[in-house]
Amino acid sequence: MHPFSIHEIIFPAFCIFLITFIITFSYTKSFFLSIFSSFFKFIIFFIYFVFYFDGTYNFLDDWVYYQEGIVLLQHHVTLFNLPQNWQFLLSIGGGQNVLYYLYNTYAFKLFGIGYYAPVALNVILTGFIAYIGTRLVEKEFKLKGDARILFFLFLLFYPDILAWSNVMNGKDILVLLLELILIASISYYLRGKIFRSLLIGIPIGFMLFFTRFYAIFLISLALLLANLWGSLTLRKVFFLIFSFFIVFFIFHVLGIDAILLSYHDLLQKFVNPLYGFFRFLLTPIPFHAEQSYAFLNLPSLFHWLMIPFLILGIIYIYHVKTPFSRFFLSYFFIFVILYSVYGELQGPRHRVQLDYCLAVFQFYGFMWVLRSLHYPNRPISLDSKLEYT
Repeated sequence: MHPFSIHEIIFPAFCIFLITFIITFSYTKSFFLSIFSSFFKFIIFFIYFVFYFDGTYNFLDDWVYYQEGIVLLQHHVTLFNLPQNWQFLLSIGGGQNVLYYLYNTYAFKLFGIGYYAPVALNVILTGFIAYIGTRLVEKEFKLKGDARILFFLFLLFYPDILAWSNVMNGKDILVLLLELILIASISYYLRGKIFRSLLIGIPIGFMLFFTRFYAIFLISLALLLANLWGSLTLRKVFFLIFSFFIVFFIFHVLGIDAILLSYHDLLQKFVNPLYGFFRFLLTPIPFHAEQSYAFLNLPSLFHWLMIPFLILGIIYIYHVKTPFSRFFLSYFFIFVILYSVYGELQGPRHRVQLDYCLAVFQFYGFMWVLRSLHYPNRPISLDSKLEYT
């Protein structure tokens, strides 16, 4: 494999620049930050695919997505003729996780046939992740003032997201975005805006089901657990009953056979939870990764350095004590528990879908420490807002 020509890369790189600029300016209202952010995204993508791409950081799944995406393109499979081609799509995907194959097909339609095309689309998605994710913490965790802009930039350039989105044609960035939107819909649900929650959550839930099917079940389980947390009120009883219906519906869609098959698969690949917990959260060790994961050396170093702030951030969010904060923690720990006991899913790729949670915990933990250092003689309340103006 060899790098691509400037002629092939310039259009997707320009789209990355333009969309990143629009998203950043719409949130920050800063021309300088928008130019800087969009140029940074542009230059990383451009330099990697024009000068450095050689297949070193590619795996098996990404090439399967790429090749089967071309097959779907050649057979003219689109969202508009999906019912007629559904069985063909299932045969291509070897199961229900088929959405990312179509994602590749549409990337080829937009940017041309090349490994860079779905990667460019993933880079663009990171802008939406930063925008939606920051709006969510504004609403739920009372982020105010300049801290809003700092978190937006922190999420936009979060090292792990930056690395995975720019290097590999993997579905993990899409999964992260879909889970984030679903979390935002649950925020509406917990605030009593049921119709708006369902309007967003149902289509996104179906998309997530056909991308990483078990994620929708785990998120529903987290919602149920969050409603069981703490003393019962009439409002909570209503949400609890409604959550039971959601979990029952997910069980019905998955089918008892698929659930039992997944359960037996989990038992066969069960590992020591303590070992699995640390392996899942700490893989890879900085500068000790195998060659194909070497692009994670700097992101993993950042991840390790931020672990103390991660722990502090979890404590901070726990003391927020709102229905959403309980759901947010339940969501994070349910995924961590599953991956801690399931040996096959303990690589760093599966941690990408939790990068939003990790970024929130790290940012709040770091800001909590920063406030404590800035006001050494004044105790910092866990209930105080993170505000810098």
